[in-house]
Amino acid sequence: ERAALEDDLYGQIPLRVKQMAMSAKQHLDSLTFGVLASGFTTPCYDGQPFFGTHNQGGAQSNKGTEALNSAGLQAAVTAMMRYTDDQGKVAGVSPDLLVVSPELYWEARTLLESTYYPDPLATANQALGINPLMGSLKLLTSPYLASTSNWYIMDTKRIVRPVVLQLRKDFEFTALDDEENAFMRDTFMYGVRARYNCGFGDWRGAYGSLVA
Repeated sequence: ERAALEDDLYGQIPLRVKQMAMSAKQHLDSLTFGVLASGFTTPCYDGQPFFGTHNQGGAQSNKGTEALNSAGLQAAVTAMMRYTDDQGKVAGVSPDLLVVSPELYWEARTLLESTYYPDPLATANQALGINPLMGSLKLLTSPYLASTSNWYIMDTKRIVRPVVLQLRKDFEFTALDDEENAFMRDTFMYGVRARYNCGFGDWRGAYGSLVA
């Protein structure tokens, strides 16, 4: 309301209007990670769940059930590097990103950054051999992943990405704060408009572990 803006002694309303840009970015993140997390039940282009068994170039699976540990992560990377295309030829997948929830952040950092061989789930039995996972994957953590135990690895360098965000119309900020609107309605209006959607691309570019 116009009166609220006039009485805003601490400038909080303009700050909230500027916050719209960040809120728009957060909505993109919420949509994208929501799609990723739904991949265990939502089908992709071949009619199978995005994370599951796909009968293309032979039966191939991009779904696991291992908790986040060194053995499970190595097995997932190996499985992705073995993927073939629809003609049975090597697809050339090379995963470069580990995606986890905040609850798995510290375990993920231990796995990817320790000099010596780590096992966060059994710290009493850690070996002192060189850690083969060190520096092998980048780490991305998102609070928009609801599960505290599921994890994902992705190849983000492929032409067809595993998760595709299509931005049809970029974000536009609109302000109805002209004198006519203020006089007729005694209000100012601010908003953001965009057109976009998110969906699955090539399942070969991602591997998800559904941890019970």
